[in-house]
Amino acid sequence: MNNIKINRLLLLITILLLSGNLVMLSFIWLKKPILNEQPIKENINRPSRNNFEHRIANELQLSPKQIDTYHVLKEAYMIKIRNLLDSIKQNKWLIHQELMKESPNINFINQISDSIGQLNAEFEKINYYHLFKLREGLNEEQLEKYENLLKQLPYGNRYHDNVRRYRNRR
Repeated sequence: MNNIKINRLLLLITILLLSGNLVMLSFIWLKKPILNEQPIKENINRPSRNNFEHRIANELQLSPKQIDTYHVLKEAYMIKIRNLLDSIKQNKWLIHQELMKESPNINFINQISDSIGQLNAEFEKINYYHLFKLREGLNEEQLEKYENLLKQLPYGNRYHDNVRRYRNRR
């Protein structure tokens, strides 16, 4: 009789934990981040030192038509990048969930890791394609200034900072 009570109690605890997990998982899966587009649009039109778009327009001396073209390119670029970053984040979340299991499936983790690698490759392609499309509409004088701007992009500095940080951890 004592074993029956213990089994019932364990069954009740298991059902409660399972239902709690299902509620949490459904909350996480259904929860979509709400992006506030207003600050982004305000920053596009407001000149500032850190606004790359404003800097490009000034330093390359873009015509109003070129600025409009750049706005269209930038909006399409931002939509693609946001979608990719959301996908990468979701895949990383799946890996973390798999790692929390009692016996994680290494093949599943490897598949998701490979898809993250493919998404990162797509991210880089979109970045460079965006820069390529910007370059297409420039004249000779603007092209020289454009090349100087490309040399100032943060790739080099950030990359070397990350490498230095990694080496210091060893």
